[in-house]
Amino acid sequence: MARSGDTGVASSGTLTMPAVPPEMDPATKPVPAASMPGQELPATSASLEASLLETPSLKVASPSAAPLKAESLDAGIDPAAGLDIAVRYRPAGTGSASGNGSASGNGSVPGNGSAPGSDVAGDWYDVLALPGGDLLLVVGDIAGHAAVAAGGMIATRDALRALAASGADLPELLAGVNGGACHPVDGLTGTVVCGRLDPATGVLRWARAGHLPPVLVRDGEAWPLDLPAGLMLGVDPGARYQVATVALQPGDALVLYTDGLVERRAASIDDSLAELTAAAIPAGPGADAHAARILSRAASDTGDDACLLVAHVL
Repeated sequence: MARSGDTGVASSGTLTMPAVPPEMDPATKPVPAASMPGQELPATSASLEASLLETPSLKVASPSAAPLKAESLDAGIDPAAGLDIAVRYRPAGTGSASGNGSASGNGSVPGNGSAPGSDVAGDWYDVLALPGGDLLLVVGDIAGHAAVAAGGMIATRDALRALAASGADLPELLAGVNGGACHPVDGLTGTVVCGRLDPATGVLRWARAGHLPPVLVRDGEAWPLDLPAGLMLGVDPGARYQVATVALQPGDALVLYTDGLVERRAASIDDSLAELTAAAIPAGPGADAHAARILSRAASDTGDDACLLVAHVL
């Protein structure tokens, strides 16, 4: 059936987000938008650059310390948001997700390296409560492995949080993070998808920087959303990002993921997305069971780490 386009650690439940940390409070630390060629590097991008330049010093104390936990998941999502959210993280070189499927909250889960417990890597998710009541759903993937990828992930996540807390809309948010990613000496590349949901109306506005499209599951069918334009992070400091819109309905499920969940060496990305889309049907009975089923059917064989975020509209 044709559709128009704009339409690890486990967590599920109803999310209550903690207060914005003082260092990200826009009242105490204004954050400008992205830098452009010939302009002075803005505060957030400069902070991101400084963090990225320090990443070689990031260490994992021992194999038992990986994967590196950037945040603990110890808060819930406000039941009034009308969402049931589950997340999964699958370390690189493994075939299973980590997590227990019961904790709920806000946080990020970076990956580990090519073998369980070896390095850390750059896949993460985030769920943020924004000023005004909207929710921001994020899944991202910083290229590479080991400490540099993990440090880049943390710096990118923190810059994104700061911009979101300042009230930046999706295009400015991604442009700001991209501006910072373009300036480190050694470079940083990656992809990210951000969805901003108004719980009162069910309207989801989303944008991407080179990331694969979210999958929408509705009434026993599933399809990838049409892609708005958006270049991956770290390539062009002048990149601009388009926004697409879809009205979510009760019973819908939204699936965000990183490429490590779907890519196969012998398959095209279209075939891999078709397999993920089929695995996402049906949506029930809840977000946690849905995420577990999608992950169990994932056919990727690249050995990359993977993140999965599933949001059910109640």
